[in-house]
Amino acid sequence: MNKLFRILIISAAFSMPLQSCAQKQKSVKKMQQEHFDKQAEQKKAAEDARQEGLKRHKDLQTKETQKRMKRSAKEARRHKDNRRVPFLKRLFTKKRR
Repeated sequence: MNKLFRILIISAAFSMPLQSCAQKQKSVKKMQQEHFDKQAEQKKAAEDARQEGLKRHKDLQTKETQKRMKRSAKEARRHKDNRRVPFLKRLFTKKRR
């Protein structure tokens, strides 16, 4: 009886597929790629939210304030690029004294 019981257990163990018991593991490259994709998606979502916030902030301002904001943004870009004010603009603007 004991021998028959052992043979039955061993045959049952071998007949069961081993893959069904083990968890399927993802390759390291695939996991890294998913991680990078997830990070890129989060960065894009954050940038979209930031742009939406800037647009909403601009829409809340009056028309004169919007024009002033646009002028100052252009001036900031020019300073960032280290360029001078165009010649004709320098020539025809009032000088501060």
